[in-house]
Amino acid sequence: MIRRPTIIDVARAAGVSKSTVSLVFQKSPAVKAETRAAVLRVMAEMGYVYNRSAANLRSSKVGLIGLVINDLEHLDKILANP
Repeated sequence: MIRRPTIIDVARAAGVSKSTVSLVFQKSPAVKAETRAAVLRVMAEMGYVYNRSAANLRSSKVGLIGLVINDLEHLDKILANP
């Protein structure tokens, strides 16, 4: 099985730090346009895909809300009248 490239692999191939690659993902204005282009080019060449869900889980910012309903018989009425 072929190992998927990591953010560290992208950083090494682009000649930048892992933090710089992360800033490219976040579209930070602190990254020069030519550096951003180089990182994006390396990502495309390596087939790296940024997983926003995984990043959110690591930072504890999932952006989801849970809902517990104990009256499933009347679920349609509960959801219709918040």
